Amino acid sequence: MSSIYLDESGFTGTDLLSIEQPFFVVSSLVLDDATIAAWLPVLTQATQAAEPKFSQMVKSPRGRAGITAFCKLLEQNQGRMRFQLVHKRYALLGKLLDCVVEPMYYAHGQDFYIEGYNLAFLNALHYASEPHTELQSTVLSALLSLCREPSPEFLVELADSVTALSAASKELKLLCVPILDAVRWRRTARCPWRRREP
Repeated sequence: MSSIYLDESGFTGTDLLSIEQPFFVVSSLVLDDATIAAWLPVLTQATQAAEPKFSQMVKSPRGRAGITAFCKLLEQNQGRMRFQLVHKRYALLGKLLDCVVEPMYYAHGQDFYIEGYNLAFLNALHYASEPHTELQSTVLSALLSLCREPSPEFLVELADSVTALSAASKELKLLCVPILDAVRWRRTARCPWRRREP
């Protein structure tokens, strides 16, 4: 019988704009009983603790050697491990497009997700706004406020922050047009604040 182990790193709760921890990682490992019995001594021999934990093992040369040996086992058995790394700011920009822009496209009979258009738009928006971190943070903070408490006031705050971001470069001016159009559409259409699943 196999067991699946999951763990995460980089959780900052609702502080998705944390500068100290911009990434979130979820990893999984599938191991059968025989593999666990073979691999576990690599860790237990490297620590006196009842449960081998990276945060403690990394503090001693012996613990670090155990971590390195375990990583080599993982490298040799890559099919057993999967992980997903998420850049929080990038993911929030994606949420902006999913929650604000996509519903307008859908209401007008257009598919925002066709042939990866949403991802192309997201990549362009992310890389064009990345040099303007403070303006980007203002947009993302306004989006978080709107997601927590959908209201006309927070929609206006989002529009104001996107307008300020659009003034930072000619590329951003073009990229922000559909976002601002979508905000105006939301305000006039009084549509519910929720993302339609693709």
